[in-house]
Amino acid sequence: MLTRYCAPPGPSCTNLGSIPRPVRARSVCYRVLMRPSVFIDRDDTLNVNTDLPDQAWGTGRRGDLLNPAFVQLLPGALEACVRLRAAGFTLVVYTNQSGVAFGSGTLRDVDATNARLDELLTVDGERLIEAFYSSPCHPEGTCEPFNCAHDWRKPGAGMIVAAAAELEVDIERSWSVGDHTRDCQAGIAGGIAPQRALKIGPQDAFADLGEAADFIVRSSEQASGRGAPTTIVRLRAENAALLDEAAETVLSSGRAIAERTGVRVVRMEVRGGQVEAVLETHKLAAVGFAGELRRAVNRWAAARFGRGIFAEEPGKNPNADDDA
Repeated sequence: MLTRYCAPPGPSCTNLGSIPRPVRARSVCYRVLMRPSVFIDRDDTLNVNTDLPDQAWGTGRRGDLLNPAFVQLLPGALEACVRLRAAGFTLVVYTNQSGVAFGSGTLRDVDATNARLDELLTVDGERLIEAFYSSPCHPEGTCEPFNCAHDWRKPGAGMIVAAAAELEVDIERSWSVGDHTRDCQAGIAGGIAPQRALKIGPQDAFADLGEAADFIVRSSEQASGRGAPTTIVRLRAENAALLDEAAETVLSSGRAIAERTGVRVVRMEVRGGQVEAVLETHKLAAVGFAGELRRAVNRWAAARFGRGIFAEEPGKNPNADDDA
């Protein structure tokens, strides 16, 4: 899981040796094209916060959820994330966590809470959330060095801007969803179109993340004018290290095949010992794409390394999964 924090400004922050820093631990991942993202607020958008019992806050402020034992998904949140991922979006959580600035907890507590949420938003071993971005700062805080203003704190644009750069996000096709006005303001300040910054709640146009996700998927389909479903194909390597070494060539081959056959690639990447491609086409064409990519890559790898990368499988490709 990737968790990112802002670095508080000022001389008092030149030595943060006692503060746990986030570690970027991710599998090898190469991208063919910039991808649209949905930036999702955390508390009361993905998980319950307001309705948690008093025990959830410990000795901290009410609303500062820094105890992973009390993390529970809101109804429909998991299904909404699955639909957004299947539609080709990467999902990024962006969250103010000023409880750190007020002494309700530490960065380690934020990490643990995010990790529990990440665990709950994992399906069949696949993480739905690409990264977590958190701002522990507040100008009225009591704990140095986090008692400061920072542009990562919503409604500032810092988390959106940082994620867009680090994760290669197509910001023009991206969306944001949250239950506070500041969530929308941060998205807009970060370059998201105002009509794509969605506020959810009982009195809003979208009651919850599920309704917002349905609107995002429908709008994206209408904007692209596509009639074909979204299909996911996966090719698993016999040797993950060899695939990682050849990743750029594999993805270039996939792009060339897609251009030649008229298949639109929503997303294609190499990670976790497999190639995954999200395609705007029907299952039959997607399976054909996967088969041609396997054959082309194996021919190249046999000449280069003396062996293929993917298992040669006659007939239907069992590694091709569809998710319309």
